[in-house]
Amino acid sequence: MTRTDLGDERGSASILGCFIMAALIVITATVLHVGSVVVVRHRLQAAADLAALAVASSLDRGATDACVIAQTVAVRMGVGVRSCRIHGWDAVVETHAPVSPLFGDREASAIARAGPAAPEPEAPADESDATTQRVRGRGPHE
Repeated sequence: MTRTDLGDERGSASILGCFIMAALIVITATVLHVGSVVVVRHRLQAAADLAALAVASSLDRGATDACVIAQTVAVRMGVGVRSCRIHGWDAVVETHAPVSPLFGDREASAIARAGPAAPEPEAPADESDATTQRVRGRGPHE
């Protein structure tokens, strides 16, 4: 019978290597999951933006027809429309899609608004007319 020496370290590198491989697998799975969530989120936002623009540009046909167009745009981009709201000439579209089921069934969503730009706020009354004219006269490239 041989006596095992407790100070013997043979085989410890294999165990350490297994732990390192397990940690790398967990890190890789986490990075893949986060990456897929980011991709889905970007796709959702792009679909919401396009659907809102489609709704805003087709409001002259009526609210119902405009929201049908939003649904068509979203389906072509592989997402669903959760809501399509119209307030005056503003269109608000919310899209949704499932994300990676690695950590449970989750769903991401995105909201976009399209419509005419808000009017410029009026200058305060205590400003001088010269300052107001100078500030308003500047374009984006000046």
